[in-house]
Amino acid sequence: MQRKLLESGNIFKRSDGRWNGVVWYSDEQSSKKRKSFCGTSKQEVKDKITAYLADFDRQLTASDESKAKFEESMGKWLRVFKFPSVERGTYDRLECTAKYQIYPILGGKVVGDITSADIKALLNHWMNEGYAYTTVKKVYNILTDYFRYLTQQEYIPKNPMAAAPMIKKSNFMASQGKEDLPTFETVTIFTPEEITKFKAEAVRTWGNGTPIYQQAAAYTLMLNTGLRTGEALGLLNSDIDLENRVIHLQRGVKEVFRREGTESTSGREVKIGKLKSTSSKRDVPLNQAAVDAILTLRAERYFGEDSPLISDEHGGYTRPVNFRKRYYRILEAAGLEQRGLHALRHTFATNLVNGVKQPDGTIVEQAESTRSAAEIYKNTAMTKADIEHLISMFWPDVRLKRFVEIRPADSLPQEYLTGYAALIKGLFYSEESMRALEQEFGVRKDIQGEDIWPLDERAVEDAIDAIRSRGYEARFYGEKAKSLRDWIELLFNLARTALSENERSYLKGIEAFALSKAWKLNG
Repeated sequence: MQRKLLESGNIFKRSDGRWNGVVWYSDEQSSKKRKSFCGTSKQEVKDKITAYLADFDRQLTASDESKAKFEESMGKWLRVFKFPSVERGTYDRLECTAKYQIYPILGGKVVGDITSADIKALLNHWMNEGYAYTTVKKVYNILTDYFRYLTQQEYIPKNPMAAAPMIKKSNFMASQGKEDLPTFETVTIFTPEEITKFKAEAVRTWGNGTPIYQQAAAYTLMLNTGLRTGEALGLLNSDIDLENRVIHLQRGVKEVFRREGTESTSGREVKIGKLKSTSSKRDVPLNQAAVDAILTLRAERYFGEDSPLISDEHGGYTRPVNFRKRYYRILEAAGLEQRGLHALRHTFATNLVNGVKQPDGTIVEQAESTRSAAEIYKNTAMTKADIEHLISMFWPDVRLKRFVEIRPADSLPQEYLTGYAALIKGLFYSEESMRALEQEFGVRKDIQGEDIWPLDERAVEDAIDAIRSRGYEARFYGEKAKSLRDWIELLFNLARTALSENERSYLKGIEAFALSKAWKLNG
């Protein structure tokens, strides 16, 4: 909020013969404040009030974001509001998007003069230049956040983004002569033959026996543990327990722009920080190939237990960019197709799930390969962390969370958008609905109030067998299996009971749509 002048004030004579005057205004928090003036004469007080009001107006004009240049205003907003609240890597990307996709077109304009047409012209420009939909969507998202801030602070009366929606992806792609096809993350892996070629090149030496590639064993370590690049480079020697053959993942590294305060300077630097997600902080078992790789890395460079396992020449953290370049050099020299370092993680996950099988069907460990999950965990019960580790690697698009994440729907007709919002409110904003959902999905509470699954392993196996053999006619947990239509009707009925009469009307369109799809799937 800005300061606002409320009353220019009254001038009055005090009982002692002096004169007083008062000016009322609201501060940045919308609190009513007053400024008092006094003098020996009415004119003196009047002159003081006049001077104060002129200065008040000058300060207001100087601080008015609507009159500032766009680049200056957005830059300040990024530094003040975004820099403290996001990861450094995220901030670097925001700053780059603003610098290269927004400022060249809007940077010189006055903030208050920017219209919806200007926003649409900006988005259309990059679309016509052939930029990817995701790139243009990032531009749109930053502008949306920035102009929302301006309108919330009442720096501008209207939000130009309201009349400048993001271009539909189908129209965006059509304008570029491309087909809007579903996108999937391509999981690229190495074949056993390619792994052999890669390792043969990685261990090559010069004539004097010096390795051609520094710390090439690190790639073998990643291939046998499924570590991400940042996780591998963040490993300290003290994180490794060779006796128990396990790595304790504690941190990760990333490369960010070098800065003095919030201002970027030349060059980049390595930043040590938290791991990608909560579930990323985990213990990773080591097979023999991984142990051998660690020993090789320590034989090549070792600066102590508190130093990185994969260190630079001075015992510091290796820069990710150098680590990637070295990897690409090995691929090229080995005559292999270029692919990202994440391919090592995908390869590990695939081998872990598939296992290393013998002709008789048994799964065994090999010195130069990964072990199967069955081999690693055959003599111990898998923990929740173990399961999360496996799932996050084999399905890299899965984001493992310990809470229900509700995301807004988009690219839907207005009728379905409001219906979806009503459905979410009816199901998750009502204690009665939540309890009913818990009961339907078999969740119970123990004495401490913790969620439990009170069914034994046999009951679960029987349920699976029943579904496989009888489908929707199966009975398990004492009840008949629900069809897709049954579930849809259940959810909408629960939502209806928790909504007001007016809110229930929003469900009609999306419920009819859902049921029509259910008929097709069930038929």
